[in-house]
Amino acid sequence: MYFKTFFVFLLANIYLTECVIQELTIFSEPDCQGDAIIFRSKRPNLETDEINFINQSKSYKVIGWWQGYTHPNYGAPQGLTHQGYSGSCTNYSVPSARSLRFFGTADTSAAFISFFQGIDEPEHISGTEFLVTGLAGQNFGFTPTGLVLSNAESWIGYADPEFMGEGICFINNSTGLASFDLKSNNIQSVTRDCNAKRVVSYKYATDVI
Repeated sequence: MYFKTFFVFLLANIYLTECVIQELTIFSEPDCQGDAIIFRSKRPNLETDEINFINQSKSYKVIGWWQGYTHPNYGAPQGLTHQGYSGSCTNYSVPSARSLRFFGTADTSAAFISFFQGIDEPEHISGTEFLVTGLAGQNFGFTPTGLVLSNAESWIGYADPEFMGEGICFINNSTGLASFDLKSNNIQSVTRDCNAKRVVSYKYATDVI
């Protein structure tokens, strides 16, 4: 009886922590047919042959949240922004991409928070990324104007670079990744797991952007 209970518990945890690896596949023909290039890593400077292929592309599939940029090193403006987890096909020509990336870690089920130097709108993020996967992060090297986080953990952001004082709790209750605009909030350090005694306000995301 103990073994059966443990086995059911183990299966439940495997399901809840299912690994979803971010991936972008670009096709030469509509309906995700023809030749294809698969991207599973962040690419600040695409190769010439990749750029030429993308310029002639007719469709793509996305797992996770990917953005394409018309400048190297993720410079604005964006040529592509798409978040999805079903792997369904989209008939669309990715315009003049010079760099591509997903946000955060490759595994969307991992606990992470990423800060960004440039953000025009919650879904239009550009510039430098500072990724935090441990228990805390500081010394970003820039003043963040936006962030992206997974739904695996909540985080407290502090105006103080040494985690002092009260902070803002960021919680993602959506089924995917979520972004927050920080233009009105000065965040200089962050710790994992919200503690109500140190939180002065809360920000929630409930829908995939």
